[in-house]
Amino acid sequence: MSAKQTILIVFLVVLLMAVLLGAIIINKYLKNVISSLHDDLAKLDDPLIAEDIDRLDKMDLAGASLERFSKDRKNYNRIFSEDVTKSLELLNNAVAANESYKLYTAYEIVKQVKPKVQEIGTQVLALQKGFMELLKFTRDNKLQLDALKKQYDDKRKYILSTSYDYSLALEALEDELHAIGCQFESVKNLTIQGDHVEAKRVLQKIRSAITKLEDELPLVKKTSSELLDIFPEQLTEISTTYKSMLKNKFSIVEIDICSTVKQLRNSIEESKKLVSQLKLKDADSKNHSIKETIDKCYDILTKEYKAKAFVDQHQAKIVKALTHTITNSVKLIKNLEHIDKSYELTHGELDEVRGLSSRIQHLNSEFDVDCQKVSDGGVVYSSIEQKWHKLIDEIIKTDERENKIFKDVDGLYDGEKIANASIEKFKQNVSLIYRKMERRNLPGKPDSFLQLYTLVVNEIAKTADKLDQVRINLEEISHELIQIQNDIDRLEQDTKEILDSADLVELTMQYSNKYANRNDIIHANKVAYDLYNNKYEYKEALDILAAAIEKVEPGSYKRIESDYYKK
Repeated sequence: MSAKQTILIVFLVVLLMAVLLGAIIINKYLKNVISSLHDDLAKLDDPLIAEDIDRLDKMDLAGASLERFSKDRKNYNRIFSEDVTKSLELLNNAVAANESYKLYTAYEIVKQVKPKVQEIGTQVLALQKGFMELLKFTRDNKLQLDALKKQYDDKRKYILSTSYDYSLALEALEDELHAIGCQFESVKNLTIQGDHVEAKRVLQKIRSAITKLEDELPLVKKTSSELLDIFPEQLTEISTTYKSMLKNKFSIVEIDICSTVKQLRNSIEESKKLVSQLKLKDADSKNHSIKETIDKCYDILTKEYKAKAFVDQHQAKIVKALTHTITNSVKLIKNLEHIDKSYELTHGELDEVRGLSSRIQHLNSEFDVDCQKVSDGGVVYSSIEQKWHKLIDEIIKTDERENKIFKDVDGLYDGEKIANASIEKFKQNVSLIYRKMERRNLPGKPDSFLQLYTLVVNEIAKTADKLDQVRINLEEISHELIQIQNDIDRLEQDTKEILDSADLVELTMQYSNKYANRNDIIHANKVAYDLYNNKYEYKEALDILAAAIEKVEPGSYKRIESDYYKK
């Protein structure tokens, strides 16, 4: 036998063994699957389901409950008589085919049966759940019925025992209670008949009706309390108070109290009707509107009452304040007219005070009219109060402004004295400066000094002349005095610089004698001498000498200058 034949035989043997092994594995797998499907079908025949069916069958169900039970039991029996039986037959065929190693046939049968068994299991579970629900309806309905009946009885007793709180809607509430009671009878009859599904639906309606009733009761109580007790009492109080205020000569024009009270009573009756019909949201909304109007009436009456108290308390005070302000205005005008003869009032103080006085006189006239109205009666006190608040503000502002004007002008006399004293002081200062220049015995006075001196003297004379006028402008004079002081300060500084420069020229010229043989020093001395003695330019002469001596002997002038200012 050739090698190729040997290899072929070995391959065929191995292949045959592999096929046999695969067949054995598949056979075992299919056997397990078929066994599992048999178990699943066996589990469906649950004795507990049979017990539930038997219990339901003995309940004498009726109506929707009976219809549903009958339909589910029929489906349950059909599943076991047809679907389960057929599935078992197919599984038996699959067992036979698998034992005969007709593996493909067995596999096809399993492929067909497996989803069917799953479907049957789903259907049986659904039917079992339905049977349990029917049983549960019976138990739950009994529990719910007892709980709702107790809740209903409690509400009925409560409403009857507190009937006044719900009197407006008592008839409607009793109708609701009666309707609920009828529904309880319906549940009872349906339970007796065995229609537990319909009984459950009616119980749900009862629960909703009781919940609605519980929601209504607080709103009925609240709106009824407002309509029967609170609002009528408030309207009576408003009417009584208003009549009393009319007797005491109050006048209320903001609203017509009588007409408003009448409208409110009509609104109360309308709201009562809404409550009696259990249109509670509409009634609550209407009550809110009634309350707002009542509050508005209270606010108006209170406002007028407080306004009268204000008028009574402040009338005499305002009279006193107006008298005081008018008197002060007259005095201030006279004072300003007198001052205006001697001083120019540059900010229109006199015209301003006359305007303030005229305004106060006008306000006083209006106040007199208001007082007469108050005396005659029938006045709107809140309007008077508002007006008098503004009057008080104007009096205060007028007093403050006039006091400020008085303080401002009161200082004019002192200002004039100060201005005259300043002029005398300026004259003395200028005279001292001039004598200081004279005592130095310089060859002459620089033109810049003479010009500034002349300017200051003329300024002093001009301002002094203004102070001698019959009517003076102190504000203008004050500005001039400041300018004169500045010019005197400048004149004093220039004078000091001139005298210091003249002294330093002499000291520097003496020091330059050390270098009298140097032409540049000789020339500098000559130029400086001419500037000093002929042109009176002392600062310029010092600059020439200082520059020359510093050039010959650096630092020498600085020493001369330093020694000079140390003395």
